Amino acid sequence: MPKKFYDRMFKEKREIFTIFFLVQVTILIGITVYWIGNKYGILDKYYASYVFENILLVVLFLNGILGIVTLYMLKEFLLLTEKEKELEIQKFKLEQMEDTNLLLHGQRHDFLNNIQVIAGMLYLGNIEKAKEYIKGFTKGMVVDNKDLNILEEVKCPHLHTLFLNKLYKCKELGIEIHYDLEKEINLENYDAIDLVRILGNLLDNAIYAVKSLDKERRKINVSIFEDMGELVFEVYQMAPIIPKEIKEKIFKRGFTTKKNEGTGMGLYNVKNIVQKYEGDITLISEEGFGTSFTVKLPIPTGVK
Repeated sequence: MPKKFYDRMFKEKREIFTIFFLVQVTILIGITVYWIGNKYGILDKYYASYVFENILLVVLFLNGILGIVTLYMLKEFLLLTEKEKELEIQKFKLEQMEDTNLLLHGQRHDFLNNIQVIAGMLYLGNIEKAKEYIKGFTKGMVVDNKDLNILEEVKCPHLHTLFLNKLYKCKELGIEIHYDLEKEINLENYDAIDLVRILGNLLDNAIYAVKSLDKERRKINVSIFEDMGELVFEVYQMAPIIPKEIKEKIFKRGFTTKKNEGTGMGLYNVKNIVQKYEGDITLISEEGFGTSFTVKLPIPTGVK
């Protein structure tokens, strides 16, 4: 079923659950008020003995039924929450598959063009030129094993897939990307989809920002480490610098510098996710330093 269907059901069941819960709380408050009034003689003893006690029994019975219904609603509520989570994971997988398909399509197109160039050189007898061309062509397609080994340190499968896709995408665009990942970081206490949304948006923005620069300035560095009881994500690029007037609006809903390519929701959503974990996100963009987005999430107490 589509996500909108589950969103609607989730909202409806949450509202019903809330109503039942409030009714139960109101009944319990009423019973408490009655008990206090009866104990200290505030209520008339005649009515307390013959009327209120009978009403109390009926109310307690109804409250018990409401409790059973509420537990059932809670079960359904949790089930929908799980369905919502599964849909998010499926959506992520589909997005990664789409990125991979687009990447392969682009590589296939480039490969065919390069084969035609090589065939032309060989047809004209320029064997040495063909060799040099092949050498340069294949060099641009190879991903450094060092980068692949670093990504093996990422124990979260969703993040590993995201980083691998962005690595190949950067390779295709001629962007130099490096991952600096601290070993044995525990990510199990964070929602994997939340981490993907944070880093996916930051990486997409960095790639968009540097892809049109001169080749020597197309550089991105991604760091993940622990510091002073916090999990830190940092996405850094040497250029371009973000103007002050844009920095003041960059986390606002609907604001984008990508024109028709952007929705203005990426960094807004990132900020909301970070706030959910009571974390912090900062932007530094200055001449002589570069541009970095740094996310800090508290590490739960007792977790190593």
